[in-house]
Amino acid sequence: MQTIGNVVIYSQNACPHCTTAKKLLEANGISYTEKNLSASVAYKNELFDLAPGVRSVPQIAIGGKIIGGLEALQKYLAR
Repeated sequence: MQTIGNVVIYSQNACPHCTTAKKLLEANGISYTEKNLSASVAYKNELFDLAPGVRSVPQIAIGGKIIGGLEALQKYLAR
């Protein structure tokens, strides 16, 4: 089990990459908080404040910093 700090995944309904990212975190024993943009405008605003210009999901934040999407998460976990 990895300890990598506070992990937040910004997702949307019916997003296959979001599902894969969540499964990847779970497979690595990493707990996370999901913030579904489909459920809350506040989550959209929060994401846009953290990462202006980002318009795709998933977006993963570790320790309050956006690292990127699924591919970035895979690279982060591989190191």
